[in-house]
Amino acid sequence: MKRGLTLSVVVGGALATACGAEAPRPAAPASALDRTGSRPVPVVQRLRVVALADDAYRRLPNHEARIGDRVDASSDHLAALFGLPLDLRRVVPWTPSKAVFDLEGLLALVEEGEDPAPDADLILLFTAQPPPDAARMDDLVRSRYAGRMVVARSLTTLFEDGGGDALHRAEALALLHGIANVFGALPACGNHVMADRPAFRLADPEAGAAGWTDLNLALVRAHATLDLRTRKGHRRLPADVARKAAALLAPDAPGLPACAADAVMARRLLLETSAAPLGPVPPKPGEADLASGLAALAAGRTEEALRRCAAAAEADPSSEASRCAGLAAEKLGRSDDGERHLRAWLLHHEGDRDATLALARLVGRNGDDAAARAVLAAWVDAHADDADAWLNLGIAHARLGDVAAARRAWETVLQLRPDDADGKKLLRQLPR
Repeated sequence: MKRGLTLSVVVGGALATACGAEAPRPAAPASALDRTGSRPVPVVQRLRVVALADDAYRRLPNHEARIGDRVDASSDHLAALFGLPLDLRRVVPWTPSKAVFDLEGLLALVEEGEDPAPDADLILLFTAQPPPDAARMDDLVRSRYAGRMVVARSLTTLFEDGGGDALHRAEALALLHGIANVFGALPACGNHVMADRPAFRLADPEAGAAGWTDLNLALVRAHATLDLRTRKGHRRLPADVARKAAALLAPDAPGLPACAADAVMARRLLLETSAAPLGPVPPKPGEADLASGLAALAAGRTEEALRRCAAAAEADPSSEASRCAGLAAEKLGRSDDGERHLRAWLLHHEGDRDATLALARLVGRNGDDAAARAVLAAWVDAHADDADAWLNLGIAHARLGDVAAARRAWETVLQLRPDDADGKKLLRQLPR
C-alpha cells in the first residue's frame, strides 16, 4: 500500500515523495468492473478483508493471486461508486469441520464456529466445490444482509480452456453481487450486478453503473457506513440507516422495480429494525457522558475524550459524539478510528470545516493522497474562498505528481491571501 506524508494546514517543510511502497502484484486482466474513468467517490470506509480458501480451492494454480485479482476488481468498482474500497489483508487456509456441499451450509458452518478473522470487517470464503447445473446466482455466491461473510465458488467448470479474462470477469461479478447484498442491495432487482441469473455480461462495454438499478445504487449508498464488526450483543444495523433505506422502499417510491415483493419484505424488516431493533441494544450514553467527552477534548485530554465519545458514537453515529471521537482520534494519530468516526459525522453534517480538514489530514497521513485530494476537492467546490483547503489540496496534487494542478491551487491561495508565506514557499519549490 502506498504511504505518504501527513497533510497539514500549516506547512512546515518542503514537499517530499512517498516512500516504502510495496511491490505491486502483477496487474489483473482488464475488467469492465473497473471504473477508472469515473470521478472517484471519497472513501466512506475502507473494508478490511480476510480471505479464506478451502482445501480444494488451494489446489487451483496461483490461488492467492487469483483471489487478489477478484478482490481488486470488486474493490475498484465499490470504491468508485460507493466509497467502499476493499483492503485484502491476507489469504488463509480453511478446512471445514464436516462435509458440506452447498453454500448456505458453508456459510452457517463458518458463522457457527470460532471467528476465523476477528480483525476483519468482511470475510470472503472461496471454495472450489463445482456449481450445480443451471445454477442461479445464489448457487454461485451467498451472503447475508448486514453480515460479515461472503461465500463464493470457483466458476472454472463453467468455462472452456480455463476461462481466462471471461472467468475473471464472471468471478469478480459474483463476488460483487455477494458484497452488495451485505450492503442492502436486493437480489433480482437488476439485470446485471444483482441479477438472479448469472448471465456474465461483463464483456459488455456499457457495463458498470448501468448494470445497477437506481434503487440498488441508492440502497448501497444508504448502507455505506454500516459497521460490520459490531460487537456481539450490539445492534448491527443502526436505526438511522434502517429509516433511510426503508424510505427508499416506500410503496409510492418512484421507479420501484418489478421485484416489488422483495422490496415489501425488506421494508418490513427495516421498519421493525428502526422501531424495535433486532437483538439486544446497548444503552444510549447519557448527555453527561457526551458532555464529559467534549470537555475532555477541549482540555486536551484526548485519550479520555476518545474513550467517552466513541461509546456514544457507536450508539448514534450521526450525533456530535462521532465528531468528538474523530477529532480525538486524529490528534492521537489513530487513522482508522478517526476516519470512520469523521466520515460518519460528515455524512450528516457535510458543512463542518474542521471535521473535513481533519479527515483530509488523516487519510493523507495514512498514505492515501488520492482520497485526501477527493475530500479537499469536494470541499473547495462548495467553499472556494477557503485558503487553507486550497493549500492542502495543492499538496495532495503535488504528491500525486500533478504539478500543474498544484500550481493552480497555490496560486488560488495567494489570490485569497496575497501574503501567505506557505503558499509562496510551496510555489517556489515547484519545478519550472
